[in-house]
Amino acid sequence: GGGPAGTLKAQKHEPIRVTETVEPVAITEPEPGVYVFDLGVQIAGWAQLTVEGEAGTVVSLHYGERLDDDGLVAIPSYGNFHSEPRQQTDLYTLAGDGTEVWEPSYTYKGFRFIEVRGLPDAPTTDTVVGRRVHNDFASIGHFESGSALLNQIRDNTRRALLNNMHHVPTDTPVYEKAGWTGDARLTASTISYEFDTTRFHTKYLADFTDAQRENGELPTIVPTSNWSYEDAPGWPAVHGPTPA
Repeated sequence: GGGPAGTLKAQKHEPIRVTETVEPVAITEPEPGVYVFDLGVQIAGWAQLTVEGEAGTVVSLHYGERLDDDGLVAIPSYGNFHSEPRQQTDLYTLAGDGTEVWEPSYTYKGFRFIEVRGLPDAPTTDTVVGRRVHNDFASIGHFESGSALLNQIRDNTRRALLNNMHHVPTDTPVYEKAGWTGDARLTASTISYEFDTTRFHTKYLADFTDAQRENGELPTIVPTSNWSYEDAPGWPAVHGPTPA
């Protein structure tokens, strides 16, 4: 019993915001009544659903970064909890009172594709749209090139970095969504060239102080649910030199 302990503190970084609404570039029907919406780009966030139907109708939205050979959303299995699809799935039960517009709260996914089941009618491009969500940093990077390839690599890098900025620098928006400290170290300089992350990284260092044990030991994941302490410097050495 009892509620959370500790002292409530403000999160001193840029807020999490919806920064872009992405319309699907294609809709397929790999199975009867099963529709896959392709946003054309990888984002972190969620879908906004617009639907009308009978009360009690359940619509499922399954998110992923790739498709299998049958054209359905594929979540690769790594032989552990990564194979659990529920963390990449939303369920919405219709109220049945006309047009309903819904998007989830307190959750986010990594995805390009959204596999939708249970729609009362065939969809349009307005039925499901992507909502891109991340810490809303000021963009400070500047780069100009006559190479379309280099420009695309830079744009992809910026998008991938922002996909992993959700209160803490995460390892992936699809699976763990965890603050692996070594991942944060290896990406800190790159994202700092492109975005003003001063407040964000200062706050993350405060998270380290909160997670540090009295003997000085740090976990490999910050924040931690009291695990990933491994009695070795290794991955938690966020301040250490970048490997060659």
